[in-house]
Amino acid sequence: MKKHLILTIALYLTATLPIKAQEEYTVSSPNGSLELKISMRDTLSYQIFADGEALSEISPIAMIVERNGRRITLGENPAVEKCSRNSISQKIPMHLGENDQIDDTYNEMILDLGSLYSLHCRAYDEGVAYRIESKISGSITIRNEIAEFNFKDNPQVWIAYDEDKRTMSQWELPYKRELSVKSVKTGDYGINPCFFRNNKKNIGITVIESDLENYPGMYLLKKEAGNKLVGKWAEYPKKIKNDSKYDSQAVLERYDYIALTPGVRTYPWRGFIISRDDSELMNNDLIYKLAKPQVERDFSWISAGRTAFEWLHDGELEGDLGFIYGPFGDGRPHTLEFYKYYVDFAAEMGFEWMTCDAGWGEEYIKELCTYAKSKNIKIMVWSYFNFLLVDEPMLARFKEWGISGVKADFMSRDDQVASGWIPTMAERCAKYQLMLLLHGCPKPVAWHRTYPNIISYEAVTGEESNKWNDNCNPLYHTVIPFLRMLGGAMDMTPGSLRNKTRKGWTWKGTGAPWSLGTRAHQMAQYVVYHQTLGFVSDAPTEYRKFPEIMEFLKHVPTIWNETKPLQGKIGEFAVMARRSDKEWYVGGLSNWTERTLDVDFSFLTPGIPYKAYIIEDVPEKNNDTSSTTGDATACKCHTIDVTSQTRMSFKLAEGGGFVMRIYPDPNYTSVKNTALREKVQIWYEQNNESIYVQLPEHELTADIHLYDITGRPFYPDYTKKDNPLCISIAQLSRGYYCVKCTTPDLSQSKLIYKN
Repeated sequence: MKKHLILTIALYLTATLPIKAQEEYTVSSPNGSLELKISMRDTLSYQIFADGEALSEISPIAMIVERNGRRITLGENPAVEKCSRNSISQKIPMHLGENDQIDDTYNEMILDLGSLYSLHCRAYDEGVAYRIESKISGSITIRNEIAEFNFKDNPQVWIAYDEDKRTMSQWELPYKRELSVKSVKTGDYGINPCFFRNNKKNIGITVIESDLENYPGMYLLKKEAGNKLVGKWAEYPKKIKNDSKYDSQAVLERYDYIALTPGVRTYPWRGFIISRDDSELMNNDLIYKLAKPQVERDFSWISAGRTAFEWLHDGELEGDLGFIYGPFGDGRPHTLEFYKYYVDFAAEMGFEWMTCDAGWGEEYIKELCTYAKSKNIKIMVWSYFNFLLVDEPMLARFKEWGISGVKADFMSRDDQVASGWIPTMAERCAKYQLMLLLHGCPKPVAWHRTYPNIISYEAVTGEESNKWNDNCNPLYHTVIPFLRMLGGAMDMTPGSLRNKTRKGWTWKGTGAPWSLGTRAHQMAQYVVYHQTLGFVSDAPTEYRKFPEIMEFLKHVPTIWNETKPLQGKIGEFAVMARRSDKEWYVGGLSNWTERTLDVDFSFLTPGIPYKAYIIEDVPEKNNDTSSTTGDATACKCHTIDVTSQTRMSFKLAEGGGFVMRIYPDPNYTSVKNTALREKVQIWYEQNNESIYVQLPEHELTADIHLYDITGRPFYPDYTKKDNPLCISIAQLSRGYYCVKCTTPDLSQSKLIYKN
């Protein structure tokens, strides 16, 4: 006993005393393929490894802070006093997401670097990240943060440059591919995510950030000639334009520091997504995993869906409809009758929402909401973001009138002050059970994990830009699913039927603009892109000309149970498969290159015959060389039979695409259909605190879901035996639970009580 005690004390002292002789600390991913090494020399530094090979040079980590006039550099002459390690494996439920849940498995290392600061490090199978934590009493000024991105082998770069270097206020930016970091001009900088391709190692590195709270957003700057970019942040605002509540609070003058903050806090994660294939980025949730978990509040009321929308086409309709309609550029009013027409269209299409953009009137909005409610349509209204900050009673009025969501516009900043606007608006909207769409906003960093009532974000060059430039084009469309979509859903406003080829397009400032790319390309965006609020943005009178397009739009969902990227390459093409209940949707996009893309249907359930409703290009018409422009509206809509063994090739035009809705053949009969009377058996055994699910012999697969009586889902571990399935709920507290078992042909639920 005495020897054991002495040994225990010795081990404890070894683990907790400063280890100044050790110069490197490493945290590895769960599968061992990635490593984040932290070096202790003159400056705290990091280096990233994949498969044992260095992807980056040794690069500094530091923060220059000031307290009571004294400057301190966190990261200078570091010494580790304690190294703590954790391994985490859990499931995170996703609200209104691309998957029901995501796997959150990582190894963590926390380096205690004395009384002033610590460094938190994480390694996932898909990437690594670090963040600084300061432990300084009182308030501090952050003069600057040192973050360098110096990757080996002079990689290729995809970067969205800030086009207005004075204000740092734009995120609806085109991406540009630079052949190397050296090609980036000194003094230029861009937003993140920013992608680096190491062609020598065939590995991608995407720089991200997350948990951006009370701190400015990061840009990547080419500070000097060479191979590296460095972090850059908007300085703290000194003077702003704030003459009225209608102002967008543009910054007129700034201080020479980036933040004023309490000295005891954590700072944003600096992350690196490591990809072996570009398609991995199309379903990557690292920003979401690193974001602050959901605040303690009831969000059972949140909802998503498709929305009718008048702003993109300027309310321009056709025919004698009995009311005034657009274009509204000449001062025509937006009337109650006008908006009721859109509500009727939304109800006809089975949509969930109608969005009233700038121009709606308070004098009739309550009546409109009552009318919409009678047709099961929710109303979202546009507003200046400033109103949500300075006029909280307005939100109470919105709730009283029956409004269900707010589209907040014109933020256009992400300095430290602006970083507080989004949580403030989200909290206030949640208080009144209002969904929040962030339009004219900074790049998203998964704020929707913390506040699930944030339904979507702009920070993307959507179809509205066709009114003034050609940046919303097929090249851009094949970049954003890999980079912009990493941070959250996109307010892209697709659905245009005014389709033009590159040669035939011209900008159109009023009325409905022309879109770039084919009609199938437009429809494919509803599947390739994550759009929690799916805007159907052309005019109802235009859609009614094309019932074959309406047939697709009536069915396509906006939230998904499962997402599977099938193939893709940044700036070239993207093919995505998504499941909603028993239906699958597949979409494919191409840049301005005509190409053939193959689809393997093995993601479908084996043994089940399906129908596929397909919208695809007609390249011989889309790219017609006998015409000066070609016909981008030409598409083929048809239905075919498919199974899990089907393989198909799709020919995409320049700026082309394809999309399909795949659903079980309603006429299919087999032993599975005739055996519907065989019920799934569900029971609970108290002695081992386990639920058992007995499946009929012909059922090969099943989805098991567990909820408490409030509808909150749980994701318990369960092991599949031959039959029955055993689900342990030993970790759950006493109470009632609902077990739901769904197979391709059967569905059964049962309420059980755990003592």
